[in-house]
Amino acid sequence: EAVWCAVCKAELSRTKKTGEKTAHTPGKAVKEKEVAATCAKTGSYDEAVWCAVCKAELSRTKKTVEKTAHTPGKAVKENEVAATCAKEGSYDEAVYCTVCKAELSRARTVAEKTAHTPGEAKRENEIPAEPEKAGSYDEVVRCAACGEELSREKKTIPALPPEEIKAKDDSVKVSKTANCIFIPSGVKADGLGALVEGEVRAVDQNGEVLSAEQKLGTGCAIQLLSNGKVVREYPVIVMGDIDRDGAVTSADARLALRASVGLETYEAGSYERIAGDVEYDSRITSADARSILRASVGLDDPRLWRVPD
Repeated sequence: EAVWCAVCKAELSRTKKTGEKTAHTPGKAVKEKEVAATCAKTGSYDEAVWCAVCKAELSRTKKTVEKTAHTPGKAVKENEVAATCAKEGSYDEAVYCTVCKAELSRARTVAEKTAHTPGEAKRENEIPAEPEKAGSYDEVVRCAACGEELSREKKTIPALPPEEIKAKDDSVKVSKTANCIFIPSGVKADGLGALVEGEVRAVDQNGEVLSAEQKLGTGCAIQLLSNGKVVREYPVIVMGDIDRDGAVTSADARLALRASVGLETYEAGSYERIAGDVEYDSRITSADARSILRASVGLDDPRLWRVPD
């Protein structure tokens, strides 16, 4: 502090004075020593304030930064149990953080049963077809994986063609028109094998099996067998044998003669009517009686008589 003369301007005194410091001028708070937060741990930083004039540090505060949110990744399947057509499956649908790998969620999901896998169709409950009789079976489809029945359909097996008796000898003829079999006179039951093929047997008009020595006459039948079972039956007609004894005799000629004059009546299509019509004119006349009588004594050959096809 100086004092000067007002006239001559000479310095009269000088005293040293001290002035107090001014206050700091705080600058903006700044972040220092920053540690970034993650989803796994908190972060931190120092919040520092410096004087805008002299740059002196005025304050420093430790600050904490909260953890960041997790970053969900794509859902993944775990603990998977495969579904089948027999039972449901399952799996855990888990979501993890892509940063810290922490499990964020887990949900148990049920997988629906898979579709059945149809196997090859199989036949069950089969009833074989027989001649003139249809058979049947169940067509069953089951799942190839679990065996469960998926479908069952009744199927029909077409009937086999009628089994027909086959003649070995020209003296035997199977007639489809008359639906019978013509055989010569005098054939015994044990002689059938020489005349027709296959497993056969002879029965009388009541269905009783003939003994070996019995003759087959008009009105008997030949049964065709398969494994011991009758599959077809053929009525027998012996031409000229009206009285059904298996032989052509004068007794048959007498019956034919009586029929020719109306004393005996045989309906059209009857075995006796067919057997007596040896002239093949759809009736029994005296001409038939004459031919039968001649055959009974060997003057006519019955094998030459015409029979229905």
